[in-house]
Amino acid sequence: MRLKSGAACNRTCTYRFKIRVIGSFQVKRGARRTRPAVNGLGISTDEAQRCRTHSPVPWQVLEYPLIDRSLDRTACAQIVVDAGLPVPGKSSCWFCLSHRNGE
Repeated sequence: MRLKSGAACNRTCTYRFKIRVIGSFQVKRGARRTRPAVNGLGISTDEAQRCRTHSPVPWQVLEYPLIDRSLDRTACAQIVVDAGLPVPGKSSCWFCLSHRNGE
């Protein structure tokens, strides 16, 4: 991955601030290899290439509920609107180096 400046960037923040934190939370609540936690990831059909078949964390099983229901980002936004709620922006860390200035 490259930053807007053109400099190379790795995504260790995803591991440090998401995967590791969620994994620790699951272990504290009893997740084990023999009794894994199910992680529902919010990846829609327009970014299906991001899906993985297995988790790098041995006590997690990955599921993709939006993919399973054939929902793209537009369909997800419509569900939110139909519920009378404001459509949120894309999810990412507020301090992400990959953001543009306006984000």
